[in-house]
Amino acid sequence: MAPKCYQQSPVKMMVISTVPLLMHHFYLLKQSLDFESIAEEDLFVMGVEWAERLGADVISSSLGYREWWQPKDFDGNTSVTTRAINSAVEKGVSCVVSAGNDGVAGLSVPADAFNVITVGSVDYNNQISYFSSRGPTYDGRIKPEVVAMGSQTSVASPTSATAYMTNSGTSFSCPLVAGAVALLLSAHPELTPLQVREALMVTAGNAASPNNNIGWGLVNVIGAINHVTNSKNTTSVPTTMVPTSTHAPNTTTVKPTTTEIPTSALPTTTPSVAPTKQGMSA
Repeated sequence: MAPKCYQQSPVKMMVISTVPLLMHHFYLLKQSLDFESIAEEDLFVMGVEWAERLGADVISSSLGYREWWQPKDFDGNTSVTTRAINSAVEKGVSCVVSAGNDGVAGLSVPADAFNVITVGSVDYNNQISYFSSRGPTYDGRIKPEVVAMGSQTSVASPTSATAYMTNSGTSFSCPLVAGAVALLLSAHPELTPLQVREALMVTAGNAASPNNNIGWGLVNVIGAINHVTNSKNTTSVPTTMVPTSTHAPNTTTVKPTTTEIPTSALPTTTPSVAPTKQGMSA
């Protein structure tokens, strides 16, 4: 049973690849491919659409792709997964994605999306993880938005129903921030995705001097909740304190980039969780 503080929470979370613990109501979606292929992006889009139809409030995605994209494509509006995330945010879903594990080589998609919460990694001492992908996007936006612990993070073991282990990657910092988003929405369910994003960014540890290593810094969920509460006592929650997209992203129907998509990719009943890829997978 979920802890008492979550039992009345209406927040619904959809998770791709990794799962934040202790959520009251969430949907799980696993990959059906065991190799890197552009078809994975099509399945990702299907998963995002499936989650949005189910009414998910938060999407947490620990997936990322670089292999078949050029630097100019990391512009927030080119890859099929990026465009799917843009669309989900516009439809009212807070989207949290891993920055990637390519260090100074740069981001993966869909971390370049507009108004998404892209998450980098720090260690136990709040120092940037060497593998955490850095920004900016091709069009010059600061990335990541925030960071959380992704180095030697305690995670459930993929080989045991009861054991835990440590692993590293932005795959593990991302769901921590998604959990923070869910907590923020539990406290303030009226917030839009842009307001959620801003509240986390302006209260994070590096908000005074954001950069392309750690963005606005280490998240502070209590600070974010209090920020919104205090804002309510004075005026409406502001939405202009942090950068948002300055032009509307492509919101046309996202078409698959391949024609052969396994029909078994999306479950019709309660789905199960596939073990997260080991090592430095995002």
